[in-house]
Amino acid sequence: MLAAILYKIDAVQPALAVLFRPVYMIIAGIALLLTWKWFRERAGGKRHDRRHADRRQDDRRDDTEPRE
Repeated sequence: MLAAILYKIDAVQPALAVLFRPVYMIIAGIALLLTWKWFRERAGGKRHDRRHADRRQDDRRDDTEPRE
């Protein structure tokens, strides 16, 4: 959205293109980072999926203790 607004301003005022280049690079970097993280989370399989081993099934109490 921000890139579209900057592009529209750049189309109206071409002299601002030099000023907007760093902003375009920052937006592109953030987009690449988020895309990389998204792919990495989904490509991990079971070793990255923490839900495959439900830890709530482990009972931490000893069953030999008498219950009151």
